Amino acid sequence: MKHYAFIFPLLLAAAFLAAEDEPMCLEFNGIDQYVLINNSSLNLNRYMTLECWFRVDDFIPDAALIDNGKSAENGSYWGYGIFCGDPGSIYVRIGNGLTDSVISIGNIPSARWQHLALTYDRFKKNENFVLLINGKVCAKGNFSTAIAYPPYMNNYGLFLGKSYDGFRNAFFRGALDELRIWSRVLSNKEILQNMCSAPDSLENTLLAYYDFNQADSSTVYDLSGKGNHGTLVNFPDSLRPFSYAQLMPMQPDDVGFDRIVLHWQASGDFDSYTVDFSSDSTFSSSLPGFPVEDILTNYYIMDNLDPGAYYFRLKGHYVSQDPETEPWSMPILTATVSDAATPVRLSRFTAEMRNNTVLISWITESQIEHACFRLQRCSEDGGWITLSDIPGAGTSSEPENYHYTDCAVVPGGTYRYRLLNIAYSGASDSSGVCGVTVPELQTASAENVFLQSVFPNPFNPQTRIRINLMREEHVSIRIFSADGKCKARLCDRRLQPGGHSFIWDPQELPAGIYMLNLRSGSFSVSRKILYIK
Repeated sequence: MKHYAFIFPLLLAAAFLAAEDEPMCLEFNGIDQYVLINNSSLNLNRYMTLECWFRVDDFIPDAALIDNGKSAENGSYWGYGIFCGDPGSIYVRIGNGLTDSVISIGNIPSARWQHLALTYDRFKKNENFVLLINGKVCAKGNFSTAIAYPPYMNNYGLFLGKSYDGFRNAFFRGALDELRIWSRVLSNKEILQNMCSAPDSLENTLLAYYDFNQADSSTVYDLSGKGNHGTLVNFPDSLRPFSYAQLMPMQPDDVGFDRIVLHWQASGDFDSYTVDFSSDSTFSSSLPGFPVEDILTNYYIMDNLDPGAYYFRLKGHYVSQDPETEPWSMPILTATVSDAATPVRLSRFTAEMRNNTVLISWITESQIEHACFRLQRCSEDGGWITLSDIPGAGTSSEPENYHYTDCAVVPGGTYRYRLLNIAYSGASDSSGVCGVTVPELQTASAENVFLQSVFPNPFNPQTRIRINLMREEHVSIRIFSADGKCKARLCDRRLQPGGHSFIWDPQELPAGIYMLNLRSGSFSVSRKILYIK
């Protein structure tokens, strides 16, 4: 077995506010330590994302990692909070004093850094608050009304490390780092991509940001510029411990029969990394040559590896610290590709019309060593063309939902779609085929908009699109290529009644068939146009 790393300089993270700041965290003793942030601007009720890195050292029942709420006399809850539950579990609670909702997850290991995110969208119809651990959705819940707070909420405020229900305190034993509170809903992709990097402190929707690096004995500083500073209670006047958060091993996405590329996300504060590799989940014995220290990249290549299943973990190292005392990350299970691998089991694959476009959707029951779906389309007068490559889920036994909207379809045309399922090894197989016929072209909506002409067509070097509006309305005119990609946006604004003319000059685009799409209110119409050279 051969293993090696390519050595390149590490990219540094965003600069600290002060040069002397070091990567620290806030550690709570579970007895009497907490932070009070007394500012009503964090009493969010319609949209919210809350992110932090956390480490639970002892699952004290109902101890709060974060609590911006209070229990009502009837037992229900005002506000929002994240709490320890039974050993190995945490739960989220949100409410308005009359009713509340709770979601919980288990299998939370103690003494391990992990990333947590909570999103809440008041106006989403179903599953409008979501809990993510390490960038993966773990639990969803419904709370159909806005979050509310009692009028005397400012007597309590937002607590870190302590829950307060008016009757008793429950203190958190563990650590927090990189706490961020947003007044918008971050996408799952944003959460996953940015969990190990500092946010843009100038973004208006970032209401509070705490990195806990400033070693002041009485204040936790809000780096968002919104002034939501906190007061530390019962913390000694001493330096805080170094933080080993923001280190996330990722599921390998470059896997072969005898090759695995390990990779991870990490803060740029670490000076180097140590990787450990074992066939045993407890790491009672490592593979020969491991652990490997002083890695200066965020990946490590394993070649000539015996086929099988393995675990890997890593450490982030600071030059000033003792490597023996630095903690290991969560372990990740991975495996080489086997000849018996079946990448995908589909439970649904359909195509249906949606407002003069085709919605292709599919659901998988499971995926094994699966890299991506290659969605292809075939029309009556052509062969198969690739519309898009959609990333797969690697190895997963959970149902996964996918969809793609094909805008470049011609009224009256018939289209067939298929999926090529591509494994990490490069092997592929094909799904079944589904099809749809696009209704014939309509030239006008009920009373308002008319697509008068597209002339010349075919054209070179440009064509003119003429429309007529009976009343003021928002109009969108876009041009799509044959693979469904938007190549031009000629109009996307409200127009006054009357005639309007737009010119499209493709310039450097290749000759071929393009699709003009006109939308106005609930009306949508498409027209095929041919650019020749």
